[in-house]
Amino acid sequence: MDKCPDCSRHHSTSLSDRAALQFTLAHASVFCARSPGIYPTRHHTSRSGPSEYDRRSHSVAVGAVTAAWSLVIFRMTRTTTVPGKSSVKLVTWGPYRMTRNPMYVGRAIPCLGEAGLLKQIWPALVLPLTLGYLHWIVIPVEEARLKEVCQDKYEEYSSRVRGWI
Repeated sequence: MDKCPDCSRHHSTSLSDRAALQFTLAHASVFCARSPGIYPTRHHTSRSGPSEYDRRSHSVAVGAVTAAWSLVIFRMTRTTTVPGKSSVKLVTWGPYRMTRNPMYVGRAIPCLGEAGLLKQIWPALVLPLTLGYLHWIVIPVEEARLKEVCQDKYEEYSSRVRGWI
C-alpha cells in the first residue's frame, strides 16, 4: 500500500488490484481491434433487426462497460477489489442493484461475445471453468468477509439481489 502524498488515505497498488482494470481494458481493446465500428451498418442482412455480428459486438461492449462501471464505483467508495481482503463498505447501487457480482458478470459476457466475433470456441469452453472457480472458491471468501464487516446489511442485500444474473 502506498500512501498518497496529498492525504492520509492509503491506496492499494497490488498486482491483483490492477489486474481487474487491465482485464476489462483487454476486452475493450480486442473489441476495438476486431470491430470496424461500434455499430457497423454494413453487417445488417435485413431491416428486421440487428445482425448476429451486432449482437455479439453489443455483448462485448455491455460487458466491458458493466465491469468498468463496477470498478469505478468501488474506487469511488474506496473499497477493495482484491478477493479475500475485507471491504470497508457494502456497495448496493449502480449495477450492484441487479447482481452482487457485476464485475464477474461484466467480464463473462464479453468472453462469449468475443468468441462469436472471432469465431472461436475455446473462450466459450474455458468460461464455465472460470465461472465455477469464481462461484465455488472466490465468491464464498468475498461473501464471508462482507458478512463479517456488514453483518445484517449484507444478509438483507443478499436476500433481495441475486449473485449472478
